Amino acid sequence: MRWSHSLSLAALVATMVAPAAVGKEAKPSSANNVSSAEVPAGANPQERALRTVSQMSVDEMLRLFVGHVGIDLGVLGGMPGVPPPAGSRNSAGFVPGVERLGVPPLWETDAMLGVGNLRDKMRPGDTATAFPSTLLLAASFDPDLADRTGSALGSEAHRKGYNVLLGPGLNQLREPRNGRNFEYFSEDPLLTGLMGGAMIRGIQSQHVVAAAKHFALNSTQVNQNTLDARIDEGALRESELLAFQIALEQGRPGSVMCSYNALNGTPTCNSPWLLETVLKKQWKFDGWVMSDWGATKGADFANSGLDQQSGSEIDAEPWFADALRQSVQKGQTSKRRLRDMALRIVRTQFRLGLDRFPAARTEPFDPEPGARMALEVARRGIVLLKNNGILPLHQPEAIISAIGGFADRGVLRGSGSSEVTPTNGKLFVMPAFDEQGYEAVRNPTFLPSSPVKVLREKLPLAMISYDPGMGAKDAALAARNADTVLLFLWRHETETRDSPDMRLPLGQNELVEAVAAANPNVVVIVQSGNPVLMPWADKVKGIVWAGFPGQEGGKAIAEILTGEVNPSGHLPFSLFRSHEQLPFPELPNQGVAFFKPVTVNYKEGADVGYRWLAKSGQSPLFPFGHGLSYTTFDIANPSVGAVKPLRISAVVRNTGGKAGRAVPQLYLTQTPGEQTIKLAGFASVLVEAGESKSVQFDVDPRILANYDAAKGKWVVRAGSYNFALGKSAGELGPAIKVDMQTITLDP
Repeated sequence: MRWSHSLSLAALVATMVAPAAVGKEAKPSSANNVSSAEVPAGANPQERALRTVSQMSVDEMLRLFVGHVGIDLGVLGGMPGVPPPAGSRNSAGFVPGVERLGVPPLWETDAMLGVGNLRDKMRPGDTATAFPSTLLLAASFDPDLADRTGSALGSEAHRKGYNVLLGPGLNQLREPRNGRNFEYFSEDPLLTGLMGGAMIRGIQSQHVVAAAKHFALNSTQVNQNTLDARIDEGALRESELLAFQIALEQGRPGSVMCSYNALNGTPTCNSPWLLETVLKKQWKFDGWVMSDWGATKGADFANSGLDQQSGSEIDAEPWFADALRQSVQKGQTSKRRLRDMALRIVRTQFRLGLDRFPAARTEPFDPEPGARMALEVARRGIVLLKNNGILPLHQPEAIISAIGGFADRGVLRGSGSSEVTPTNGKLFVMPAFDEQGYEAVRNPTFLPSSPVKVLREKLPLAMISYDPGMGAKDAALAARNADTVLLFLWRHETETRDSPDMRLPLGQNELVEAVAAANPNVVVIVQSGNPVLMPWADKVKGIVWAGFPGQEGGKAIAEILTGEVNPSGHLPFSLFRSHEQLPFPELPNQGVAFFKPVTVNYKEGADVGYRWLAKSGQSPLFPFGHGLSYTTFDIANPSVGAVKPLRISAVVRNTGGKAGRAVPQLYLTQTPGEQTIKLAGFASVLVEAGESKSVQFDVDPRILANYDAAKGKWVVRAGSYNFALGKSAGELGPAIKVDMQTITLDP
């Protein structure tokens, strides 16, 4: 069926959804499996799936291919009600199983910041941990932390009755105004791939499928349904596809979600090259491909590699039901293809134990494990950008003026399908936009974790006042006589919308100027899900980037400001000086009418973020990988331990007086005849004061290579390669020379 106002519905439902070591095989559950006569107890997932699919009728296979919106869309307001199928559990997506053969249903939930509950209307009052954004998680540069976060998230989903998490998002931060960047990891493919792969491993350790998304080049929200993203194949392979490839190798997700946009003229969900050639044949992906909600346009998409139509109620029709049956009957789709689609879904379920460890709601729900994990991620991800001796706060009886950012109420979160109803209190919403329909996601929302409240608890002798920062002159008066001013700034981001620029809204730059003129002792705390411009950076003594820090973020911010926690986050993106430093100073297609076809030719190619700045000879305000600590580190004694595979070692020494976590980074700086800069390795290591620890970087040869599209190979040219160790892309040590022989690698 077709909807009027299809944009509003597609955009809103898109906000409801959007993503590997597997444990040993356990004994099948007697309640949910094919009998032992049909499937031997010791059979591996492939054998079990083959036997199971061989017994399926066409109707039973088709049942696995059509996903449904798992809620009544009318509860969200501004759209017609569509009752969900029985047993859908008020989920973002629901796919019935085949009970007689022990194939369980798929209950799918949004995932990027916790178990999703859009505006608390999907399941009113159903709380879950509101985790920090994955962008903040990536700032830890610690795959182990990502693994543990994924495990905590998967555990909550499983305990709430869901067995598919729609995430993580592996898209590169190619466009720094993209409203959904807070759900992604970084502007670098290696960091994204390793962090994303680790998160997938953690999620799937809990018998929950991770659906890696949005495949591929979903870099903007402006007319993403009609966007044709264009890029050279070699550049695509060396940037976003490399991020996906590494994450799939590291995490082996059960599913991949194709995106709304077209790629070089072909919708990604209907691209044989992307789904069949690259994903399934070259990368050996053995899971299933699901569409984004509303991204399936015909039964023929199955012939291109799409295995499952998601959110079929918002497509023109359930294409993978009767239309696909007719396609098989007419010989347009082969029965072999139909069996392959079913096999991929069933095999993944058996591999991850969805049948043996069924997801069922656990009551009462214990929120403490998730809250502890959320706090750890916020502590580890918050980045200290600048500190001219003003932090940590060291005067127990100081007069402190806290200003702006609703810091007396909580901390900012991103909006859209990632929205979570937190476990620790009531949300504070600024009702700036219509509260019905998809516009409601544009309302800035604050999680109940007040930095000001926690600071008052931790500094009981200090006099801490709060001014909302609504007027620059009033705020300047409030700041004038303080020993220290804590100025909280924010910029909201949401799925379905891009920001037109990187500026802070609502006169906040003028607020900083006025306050800094009244008092030189200013610390700015920025909450954002994207890079923002900081034209006042040289006028304040301290700057902290707190991202979207989750439901425990207020506590983490206060702990870092007071020195109870030593900051260790490092920027997963570049902070620019101006819009003129971007490949596109003006956001492409901004203001174009909804559903008008648009095109972006990504002229920067593989040189995204810090690589674009280096190639164009520009210096950022703060470079990718930058992050300060309350101690100091030295990175020395580099050595090349092996060439095949390439391994470089170094020693990290804490030269300060406080234990801290170092994040040494290795960059490729020169290839034969060419200057470059690429992150080639990183580590996160806790080092006590005066202690030294060894670190080791195993360099992926694809970082050294170029992708030759004509040959279909990665090629490492023979010659000399230079590397450098450092604390960021802008602070590197002397060259480390390595001579390499020619290497060719399959895609």
